[in-house]
Amino acid sequence: MQVIRKLRKKRRSLEDWKGLLKEYRLSGLRVGEFCALQKISRSNFYQFQARLRKEEAQTLKAFIPITIREEDKGVYGRGGSLSNLRIEAGLKVRSIKGVNIEFEGGCGTKDLKLVLDAVK
Repeated sequence: MQVIRKLRKKRRSLEDWKGLLKEYRLSGLRVGEFCALQKISRSNFYQFQARLRKEEAQTLKAFIPITIREEDKGVYGRGGSLSNLRIEAGLKVRSIKGVNIEFEGGCGTKDLKLVLDAVK
């Protein structure tokens, strides 16, 4: 009696799924088309999409707001205005809707406001 074993495919890691979902967003394809090309089931696609969104929402809860004290406002701009403030560190903004904005070399508050207004 001959035993035939079906070879199991290696499970995709969470990082693999992150890459696939990013690739999907950039592809412009419908979910069914993308899944067929990648040889993945729609149910797995939607399962990991939901899982990663939940994970991202948890990450967003860890966001630390920055507060500038009233007595420090004069330090950052003329007449206490923050419009000339420059954020020197890298900055990442992620929305729950999947919009990701990254300023690697920092940015000015005017630029940041323009971008955030554009993605509302």
